[in-house]
Amino acid sequence: MVFPSEAFEPLKTLQAVEKEKCTALHGVSTMFMVELDHPKFDNYDVPSLRTGMMAGATCPIELMNRLIEKMNLKNLIIGYGQTETSAL
Repeated sequence: MVFPSEAFEPLKTLQAVEKEKCTALHGVSTMFMVELDHPKFDNYDVPSLRTGMMAGATCPIELMNRLIEKMNLKNLIIGYGQTETSAL
């Protein structure tokens, strides 16, 4: 498990994924969008990614397609709405 910074910073996240060859990435949809849309996104090599979890909001199909194409997240789990299914 890699924690690139105390608060979310897209460049530090991309740097950590590349350096540590992370295989999973967790976050909310806006975090993934900010990473993909960052002007320096193409400077980072992230083919090690294969899975992860997105929660906190829905994932538009356009975003999912971009994540598969640009970040190799073919097995991303969408956890939106799971809070409502918990026992508490």
